[in-house]
Amino acid sequence: MMFRKEVINLAFPVVMEQFCILIMGFLNSIIASSLGKEVISAIGMIDSFNMVVIYSFSGLAVGGTVLVAQYYGKKELSLSNESGKQILYMGTLISLLITIIIGYYEYPILSFLYGAAEPSVMNNAIAFWQITIYTYPFIAIELIVSGIFRGAGNTKLPMQINIIMNGFNVILSYIFIYGIHINETFLEFPGLGIAGAAIGIGIPRAIGAIMAIAAYINGVDYLKLNRPLSFVPDFSLIRKIFSVSIPATLEALLFNGGKIITQVFIVSLGTEAIAANYIAIYISAILNIPGNALGVVATMMVAQYMGQKNILKAKEILVYILKLATVSLTVFAISCIPFYKYIVLLYTKDLTVIKMTVDLLVTNSVFMIVWALSFVLPAGLKGAGDATYTMIISLLGMWLFRIFGGYLLGIRLGLGIEGVWLGMFIDWLVRGGLYLKRFRETAWYKHNVC
Repeated sequence: MMFRKEVINLAFPVVMEQFCILIMGFLNSIIASSLGKEVISAIGMIDSFNMVVIYSFSGLAVGGTVLVAQYYGKKELSLSNESGKQILYMGTLISLLITIIIGYYEYPILSFLYGAAEPSVMNNAIAFWQITIYTYPFIAIELIVSGIFRGAGNTKLPMQINIIMNGFNVILSYIFIYGIHINETFLEFPGLGIAGAAIGIGIPRAIGAIMAIAAYINGVDYLKLNRPLSFVPDFSLIRKIFSVSIPATLEALLFNGGKIITQVFIVSLGTEAIAANYIAIYISAILNIPGNALGVVATMMVAQYMGQKNILKAKEILVYILKLATVSLTVFAISCIPFYKYIVLLYTKDLTVIKMTVDLLVTNSVFMIVWALSFVLPAGLKGAGDATYTMIISLLGMWLFRIFGGYLLGIRLGLGIEGVWLGMFIDWLVRGGLYLKRFRETAWYKHNVC
């Protein structure tokens, strides 16, 4: 397969950014893992919920990315820039409201979702979540501003911000978890355990948000946050943004909410299953880096070509990106199979957890051949404004196959954690087929976003 320079130039910074994020998260998990499997399980439970919120903010950011990119493709740079400002302010307001609501109902939410967890796991989860809840607005700001820059074809700046942010994450997590122990110096202070892990995540998120806003205020290319303290809602632009953002956010919210429900199944399977699920999710996320990066590029490039009303080029680039993602993901995943055991050993020495995790990862590698159809292809469809269709298919797949199917296979039929993951793989197959059918039709490119 020939490599297209414009795709690689856009994708490479996103690959580096996501690789950095996941590797830093991987190192963070290893740092925390010495505190015990109860801590790993607690962080895994709360991270599952936090990811629902984070992906919801990503859904908001998609609307900004698409509108910025489509106006950029039309060469209407003033409207492109104003679209970015509108989604930033609206997204920040929404993130503050979400933080207040979740913070207020923190204990009922935890009890409802994870009440079956062992008391030691639940206590650690509470300590971790009480801090990370209040980092949500920082995450939203960084994601939205990064999406704005990507919409204009700038993938390098988000990469730089994330590398710095995640570097701080690892350093501060180690310091706050274990403390500094230099005898007879003013730097001596004890570690804070799991609360330190939360602080080590929270401070870098604030740093990332500040860096993103500073870059936007200073201006990059034609994008500049003019008069940042003055905001007048442009409801025409907001409606256009939300025509993509609302379906994308609902999809992210309900799709990842479905993952939380599967987490509830897994909690009932015991601490070993919780830990194996958490570790397998993190490692498999590393396998998905090329695909996730190409999904971001697919949204950007399809949106820009749709702004130019060049449907043929939009189709052509999406087919190319889909093929590239399928090949790269499949080769990467299969080649990693011999090394899974050694990677899992970095997390835990528990033999039961190791076997569970390796089994999940091997099966995951086999099914990676259909992953791009389920995730990269709909990302391109969203670039054309076809967010409602992708939302409907995503939610049907989640609730029919991941939740009902996962429960049936994993709990009722006794297949355990492997059965829950098998429900996910069936979801990939069905959704991928439906997205491919949609792409071969004409309705996906007939939306008039801008």
